[in-house]
Amino acid sequence: MHESQIGQDIITLTISEAVDRLPRRNLTISLTPLIGREKDVALGRSLLQSQEVRLLTLTGTGGVGKTRLGLQVATELQDDFANGVLFISLASIHDPKQVIAILAHALELRGSNDDVLFEHIQAFLSSKSMLLLLDNFEHVFSAAPMLTTLLSVCPLVKILVTSRTTLHMQGEHELPVLPLSLPDFNQTSTHEDVEQFPAVKLFVQRAKAVKFDFQLSPENANIVARICARLDGIPLALELAAARIKLLPPEALLARLEHPLALLTSGGQDSPPRQRSLRDTITWSYDLLSEDEQTIFRRMAIFEQGCQLEAIEAVCAAFNPLQLTILDGVAQLIDKSLLLQQSEQDEPRLLILETIREFALEKLAASEEHEQVQEAHAAYYLALAERAEPELYRHQQRFWLARLEQEHQNIRIALTFFRRRNERENLAHFVGTLGWFWYMHGFLNEGREWVDALFTAGIEDLPRRIRGKVISASGVFAGFLGQGELAFARCEESLPLCKEFGDLRSLSASVYMLVHSFLALGELAAAQALGKETLAFVQSAGDIWAVGALHCMLGSIALYEGDYERAWHLHEHGIAIFEDVGDLCMNGLIRMMLADVAVAQGNMRQAQKLIERGREMFQQVGATWSLSSYFTMWGQIALSIGQYRRAHFLLQEALSYLQRMGDQQGMLNTYTLLIQEATQEHDYSTVRTLAEQHLEIAHALNDRQAMLLCMEELATLLSKQGQVLWAAYIWGALDRVDQTAHIDLSARDRREPFISTLRNRLGDRLFAQAWSEGQNMTLEQAVALPIDSVDSHSMPSATSTVDATQAHSSLELTKRELDVLGHLAQGRTNAQIAEQLTISTATVNSYLRTIYGKLGVTSRTGAIRF
Repeated sequence: MHESQIGQDIITLTISEAVDRLPRRNLTISLTPLIGREKDVALGRSLLQSQEVRLLTLTGTGGVGKTRLGLQVATELQDDFANGVLFISLASIHDPKQVIAILAHALELRGSNDDVLFEHIQAFLSSKSMLLLLDNFEHVFSAAPMLTTLLSVCPLVKILVTSRTTLHMQGEHELPVLPLSLPDFNQTSTHEDVEQFPAVKLFVQRAKAVKFDFQLSPENANIVARICARLDGIPLALELAAARIKLLPPEALLARLEHPLALLTSGGQDSPPRQRSLRDTITWSYDLLSEDEQTIFRRMAIFEQGCQLEAIEAVCAAFNPLQLTILDGVAQLIDKSLLLQQSEQDEPRLLILETIREFALEKLAASEEHEQVQEAHAAYYLALAERAEPELYRHQQRFWLARLEQEHQNIRIALTFFRRRNERENLAHFVGTLGWFWYMHGFLNEGREWVDALFTAGIEDLPRRIRGKVISASGVFAGFLGQGELAFARCEESLPLCKEFGDLRSLSASVYMLVHSFLALGELAAAQALGKETLAFVQSAGDIWAVGALHCMLGSIALYEGDYERAWHLHEHGIAIFEDVGDLCMNGLIRMMLADVAVAQGNMRQAQKLIERGREMFQQVGATWSLSSYFTMWGQIALSIGQYRRAHFLLQEALSYLQRMGDQQGMLNTYTLLIQEATQEHDYSTVRTLAEQHLEIAHALNDRQAMLLCMEELATLLSKQGQVLWAAYIWGALDRVDQTAHIDLSARDRREPFISTLRNRLGDRLFAQAWSEGQNMTLEQAVALPIDSVDSHSMPSATSTVDATQAHSSLELTKRELDVLGHLAQGRTNAQIAEQLTISTATVNSYLRTIYGKLGVTSRTGAIRF
């Protein structure tokens, strides 16, 4: 209808004439069911049925489904209003003054001007029981006072409004319309589970409309769920995306949704122009903003996964002040459904949906302030990390760990900015500051990647204080990720730098890793010397936290020595310190160490109580991954010194936590150690079960290296224990894998000494037969051989029957390895051996590992005895 037609005073109708032609119902019937809005419909209906609610506004971002929801609520309320329910679309008008005319036209009233028309409307509705549904009110926002005037003189009339912004009128009740709910990717779900989520239901329904044979299946369910998540569960976006399924299968559609605004076009011809593409929908909202609101909106785009108010205030502070305060501007953007506000205990979090954020990013990129916004964003998060770091060891640890976790994606963006700008000092300072957070929350690979990037770029010219922190972090990450030699070298290198600048947190972390390395190698004297020396240093510096950390390490050394009473005393002292300073994470860690002492003493009940208390503390700070890391690390040490019962307990605890977290990579490592423990205990039935589970996970992860190394360890241990035929089958199956996977020659060279020993023990004929049969087996088949078939050919263990000369000849050490072994036999430490042979300590460490492997021992004592 044209404005001139609405406003023309063609004929003046009396109120009684209008009553006769009253349109009781003009609601359209939808051709598709409303999905996922059952609770919203029920709530909207309930509110409008209550006496207190006369004006209800459905608010939400463009395309979220406000109109469709409003129509459903109105439809279900038709019988509640004696004089009908009337739908009035305001999308076609642009002047707020036209609202009176369009309302009068819907009621079939005429008047000579707006004032007369409004009087007619009030008089007409004054005794009517009606529900008016006013759709798309946001662009005629200033007409809102007219609604309250109308309601004040029409006691039986109620108004339901759909708008992208609240009206801010007296008596208004707001019902936010949120995007459709999405699957939780942190939980494992079947495709049937995924299909129950409203966003997925809507997508599938609309996909079937354009491609009748489209089905959600186990193969595509995860992809469809990710499509829905990428589109924030916004119904309009889902419908536009589903329309593309006729041409693009789900995988291709998801790949193209990196930039959804370019893809989500071509809506239905019967859709309003503003809803024929996602870009048009967002542009409609953007054009309604003031200039200052548009500025704040585009600056908000720099934040990914939201931010707190202080963050956007800090970014905007880098520019000249706006006429609008940031607080008021953010409030306006929330009211206009371009920002969401998530409730938090301390301060609300502001969130911009990703589909809207892409639009805002385009506006930011087109502005002249893009680089400056990025710079201010990075500076804010570097400062945040600096504020957080000292608190990660104190009573506020829990709060700051949660804060950094919440801001982690923005922190990543800031780190990337510093790397792109080659601001290496800022980047290194940032990385070093985040090290303890990354450790406690299990982001070890991420931390390692950032320190590796720094080492690749070069750290030699960085300030020594920063360099020490980065080197220490690199060593700690490497240690927890199984890179023992690199961990040892980096941690050792960091010690003088950390001492020089009093960085006692990094010093403690490096010493912890070095103590673990020494104990794993059987270097008890070196571990004791380092622990005592460092304790004296931190005591002289007066750092109580570091003193507690050193008591923890010395307690582990005492446990290794078998001095359980001293170990218990040292750990209890550490607990008292960390309770005083408020470090929950370290408090939980020492309880794990006390549990280890209890296990060694055979007090399993007390151990379980300590573990449970430690687990509770780790959970409070979000560091539950540390449980598995701790148990794996010390379980490995227990295994190396022959404490198999203790090793079994610790490794099983590690496995249980890894299974809860779904950490399959960690499970692989733990299964390997449990296989070694069960083999040492001659529990071959358990060996088979564990090996089968290991292989299953390795195949699922396509981790061939982990699979091969585990099977090599198993074959070697079986051979040493006299299970030579079984070992030969496994070696044969491994050879088959080598041939199909083109394993490099270094792997074969590594295995040759063990295979040679096995051949000598079995004899050429029996060895060749078992090897040949193993080559025709998968690893699973070789592992699963019946016990009887291998036990009948088992032989006494090597230590009781093999001539020592033969063993030495088959596992011949190089001259350099013999030199190292000679110094070892004279009681020299690794550092002394390095000095004698003019090599680094890390190189000595590497030689010892090779020697231990060749001799089949796990400690320096074992090597000397051999």
